[in-house]
Amino acid sequence: ADAIGGVDAELVRLAVPGLIAAQRAGRARQPALQRAPVGLRQGGWRDGRKPALHAAVQRVVVDRLPVRAVGHVLNLARIETRVFAGDAHPVDLASTVRQFIDENRHLFRNCAIQVEDPPGGPIIYPVIAPLFEMLLMNILINAIQYNVSEKPRVSISFEPDGRSLRIRFRDNGIGLSGEDRRRIFRKFYQGRRNDSIPAAGSGIGLYLVQQVARLHRGRAVADSEGEGKGAVLTVILPYKTKKEGP
Repeated sequence: ADAIGGVDAELVRLAVPGLIAAQRAGRARQPALQRAPVGLRQGGWRDGRKPALHAAVQRVVVDRLPVRAVGHVLNLARIETRVFAGDAHPVDLASTVRQFIDENRHLFRNCAIQVEDPPGGPIIYPVIAPLFEMLLMNILINAIQYNVSEKPRVSISFEPDGRSLRIRFRDNGIGLSGEDRRRIFRKFYQGRRNDSIPAAGSGIGLYLVQQVARLHRGRAVADSEGEGKGAVLTVILPYKTKKEGP
């Protein structure tokens, strides 16, 4: 069976409906993770699962999943029930990304992250700040996790083209197979295994990236020149370039 942080993926899949039910009831909020089992016991399950299985999933969510994986599951519940705080406000994208990286540098270990200046000057774009930060975190952590080079690198560029804005995250990681490119944003999809990478991801992080992009009326796509040649993840957002002149 697939594993998520060493935990049976099927149990995590089973946990999501219960956490969504708990989220709707307002009970599954960080940092009070101990409340999650209450929500699980309240229902949201399919196929008439037995109480013993409910208890097993409860143990997985609270006792066995790594903190980051629990965070992914809770964020998934928030996104799918639209229980998140904040409205979209215009920000300078490049400055916002740089500030986010500076504030979370300790999470990115020895990764060299370069944020390029947008052509034509600053790009002001409305984003829902906590969701945009979630998108950035998941993209960057994924780029670092699936990288076996001595010095992981990620370059971030902004490319407006008149009708859309492309934010590209280019890394020097292990690359993507054709199957990965087609399926990488699916919920619970875990890409091919690499012996140099000890643990698989949660299968939720890039799904969350896609959902956040859609909440901003955009989408995310992935590309790669092949295995071992890095990957490019692009967030495409609607954007009208201002025309010059009167």
